[in-house]
Amino acid sequence: MKSEDCPGLSVTLQAAGADLLEYAVGEEGDEADTSKRYVEVVAGSNFSVGIQYDRAFLYPQDTIEVRAWLDGQYADGICSNPKKRRSSQIEAIDGINSLQNGRWVIQKLQFAALTTDDGLPKASMNDTLKELERFE
Repeated sequence: MKSEDCPGLSVTLQAAGADLLEYAVGEEGDEADTSKRYVEVVAGSNFSVGIQYDRAFLYPQDTIEVRAWLDGQYADGICSNPKKRRSSQIEAIDGINSLQNGRWVIQKLQFAALTTDDGLPKASMNDTLKELERFE
């Protein structure tokens, strides 16, 4: 997805080395700093968040901080310098750095199986649902 607010910047979800096809969600333009898309996925497949700059990027001299939020939770981020990248080169966040048993490891990003329920939300889910509403 190309950024409307930052020309020359594209962000994609990738699985098995290919960009996932994105579909628009609802009405556009209700929040100027947010774009919403959904993708069809295979449960259990690994994925990455790809960042790419092209020649139209407005800040080629600056270092850019890119943060990934997954399911309303901060996952990971990278600092990127577009000047040091070729326009065809994609940087990716493909895992979450975490400390386990005294060692830093990268936990790969993976799509979970989607469970749906047409019933009313359980009271125990209220806090989670309120947190996710921030990203609508």
